[in-house]
Amino acid sequence: MEHIAPPLEFLTSLNGLLGDEISSFMNSYKEPPVKGIRLNANKQACVSFAGDINDKQIPWEPAGFYVEDAFIKHNVLAHEAGCFYVQEPSAMAPVAVLSPKKDELVLDLCAAPGSKATQIAAYLNGTGLLVANEPVPERARVLSSNLCRMGVDNSIVVSDSPERLALRWPELFDAVLVDAPCSGEGLFRKQPESRLEWTVKTPVGCVKRQKQILTEAIKMLKPGGRLCYSTCTFNTLENDDCCDWLSSTSKRLTALPFLLPGVGFAQYGRIRLWPHRVRGEGQFIALFTKQEGSIGVTRVKRRLPVIDLDKLNIPSWINHSNQPCCRWGDLLVTVPDVPPLEGIHVLRVGLHLAKLSGDVCIPDHAAALAAGIQPDIALTKAEAYRYLAGETLTGTKRGWLTVGFMGAALGWVKGVDGVYKNHYPKHLRRVISDR
Repeated sequence: MEHIAPPLEFLTSLNGLLGDEISSFMNSYKEPPVKGIRLNANKQACVSFAGDINDKQIPWEPAGFYVEDAFIKHNVLAHEAGCFYVQEPSAMAPVAVLSPKKDELVLDLCAAPGSKATQIAAYLNGTGLLVANEPVPERARVLSSNLCRMGVDNSIVVSDSPERLALRWPELFDAVLVDAPCSGEGLFRKQPESRLEWTVKTPVGCVKRQKQILTEAIKMLKPGGRLCYSTCTFNTLENDDCCDWLSSTSKRLTALPFLLPGVGFAQYGRIRLWPHRVRGEGQFIALFTKQEGSIGVTRVKRRLPVIDLDKLNIPSWINHSNQPCCRWGDLLVTVPDVPPLEGIHVLRVGLHLAKLSGDVCIPDHAAALAAGIQPDIALTKAEAYRYLAGETLTGTKRGWLTVGFMGAALGWVKGVDGVYKNHYPKHLRRVISDR
């Protein structure tokens, strides 16, 4: 599909933005798309990667590195263990601009599939709380799965409309990310087939939804907080015009200048990443801050009911977290203080430790992938591939055990009568082609 030419109307619309750089921009389409990963600092198995990533750091993301396809293929086990997240380099820039701080309450309003949500969690480093929202339930489940894989324990995943969330959480968040659905012009090199879907009317349709989302995002940002608006498109309608509309609609919002390493200084609080200027695809980023209002809002914090662990038949790994254990439905979870959840569709709360069945705990997959978990059983590469495919393994140990490869846990088995029964989630099982 690489032979598909960008729409002529699209190229014409860029003349005012690029001027005599249009030829350089067009030449960038002849280059292959750039790939990147973010390392998970909480998974020490990162040092076991097959392939050198030294001197390949992405300028705007300390944990980000440029890689080739071969690197990802050769490290598929480390990927499944949550040691890294595959993410397009330019897509790492919005969270770098938002720069979440320790102990902050952060909202990712359009979070699926989870690339930026897991990046926010890395910035929080186990402190504060990440609220990751995705209105489409199926996409929200993918988001939840990625947060699980990366071992995030200080987040909740919700699937609701921005309008409903704003009613429940007025002026609550220190920082809000709106990585809005857009026309995707910045991905034309990475996804050539998307060029066929673009028309001059595409940006117009996107703007309406973007403004709806931003209207609700403002309501949930606390005074003094930061709002980052980003798209993976180039046109002024969805970007500059939308930002101008946002500033004029909310007099309490002002642009916040920022410096993005490797790109430049955004004096007016907005910047574009172009594929002929940086090693990455197209991206637009704007940063705002909300001025103090006349009425302050009290931060609401709640904790789920703490459960008495002494009354449960649970394994010793249950106490690895510094957070109290709480009951959420039939699950045992750990979670910091959370905002009010009544009336909101919640998919995931904190770190899922176990499913409660009477007075018995059945370990949850997320508990094996949590930060700091060392596998009870070290698998060979061939055994690890068999495990990911759902096969039963042999062994002499008994009870619930974590299995892993090169120091990174992959999941659970249950040792019974000389075999390890496979408890890798069925929806994640797959046969790896290079095994």
